[in-house]
Amino acid sequence: MTWLAMFVMCMGLDLVYVFWLREVHDKRKWRAASWSALCVLIGSLTTVFCVWDLWLILPQCLGHACGTVIAMSLGGGNGNDLSSGRDGSLTPTPR
Repeated sequence: MTWLAMFVMCMGLDLVYVFWLREVHDKRKWRAASWSALCVLIGSLTTVFCVWDLWLILPQCLGHACGTVIAMSLGGGNGNDLSSGRDGSLTPTPR
């Protein structure tokens, strides 16, 4: 159960990190600050769990890998660049 929790937390951390990057890119300081605080909270929890059991690094790596793939897929297209439109949706940035 702890392995599953670690996997889900790390996958969620990558998703939260993408939202943080989007807000920083759009220069929305208060929204970026909120996402940043959530990143620190989730990261702190995963660190505490790994202090108890070093084997939890394995689901951490898998969770981050899956979270990155999902986060990069949110914008459609080839997932090379995410930015938010005026409506708040994730859209690929034209090249």
